[in-house]
Amino acid sequence: MQVPGPILNEERIQAAIEAGKSVEIRGYTLSGRYQEDLEFLIRRCLARLDREELYPVVYAVAQELTLWASLANMRHVYYEDRQLDLDDEAIVAAHEPDFLASVNRQNEVGYRRQVRDRGITLRTRVTSNESGMRIEVLSNAHHSAPLEARLRQSLDRAMGYTGIMEYFEDHPEDQLGRSMGLSFAILMLREEKLRPELMRLGRTGNLVTSRVEIPFDSSFASIRDRLERGEEIRPFAAHSLIPAGLEVQDLVMVRCPVCGRQIDERVFFPEVGPDMVDFNQIWQVVPNWRPDSGACASCLATFGPLS
Repeated sequence: MQVPGPILNEERIQAAIEAGKSVEIRGYTLSGRYQEDLEFLIRRCLARLDREELYPVVYAVAQELTLWASLANMRHVYYEDRQLDLDDEAIVAAHEPDFLASVNRQNEVGYRRQVRDRGITLRTRVTSNESGMRIEVLSNAHHSAPLEARLRQSLDRAMGYTGIMEYFEDHPEDQLGRSMGLSFAILMLREEKLRPELMRLGRTGNLVTSRVEIPFDSSFASIRDRLERGEEIRPFAAHSLIPAGLEVQDLVMVRCPVCGRQIDERVFFPEVGPDMVDFNQIWQVVPNWRPDSGACASCLATFGPLS
């Protein structure tokens, strides 16, 4: 279920949650109303599952992922207006402080209007059932490659933290902790034994998706879990990654109809079912896609259903 706005109809949202459907908030930046709707949605999902005690950590993670995408939307406007290259590390280092200084509640309304006029969107999708919860944040802004790489490195280090002081040791330039949000969220997930390693960042075409999967019991399994434990998910059951007798085979490349990349055929699924991927999510990005046209393993991880 998609919610235009972000203005939620409480009765419709409750009905969608009870039916186990995905609910998506749509907007342009993380406005005050967007935050209120996100809070309402997560509270209702957790209440239905008798998991209200997890609200502080689940909302914190959802808010941080949404904030990161919201900043990317506004950053797109700031750099484009000044004809600055978002993928030039030196330019980003020189101008990022000024951009961050320009982001405040007063300017957020102006940024939101410009983000909307450029066709850039912010979407937060929440799916939940008795075994777990998935929160995805999607943005079609131009994301800065240097900042994305820096974020990945920071998250990799945060996965090994045992206490918040380790963040300050890694980031002496941030003594006030202004950029520690996602690192702190990872620590909160670990304290609740909710597997922070299931937080991911991916890109399909011009759509950047951040996702966190939150297991409620041992029956929850992400696509990564299923592959790591050797479950036979096609095409791995039919095409071994290690040929019999270690025979050398020619590398065959195919084009994934979802992300458009040329990939090794051994990690391409020629036909997918609803147990492997969420059709509706793919159709939002590639309207003409058909299940019998297949998808690559990376797209399955990005658009996989909540197990």
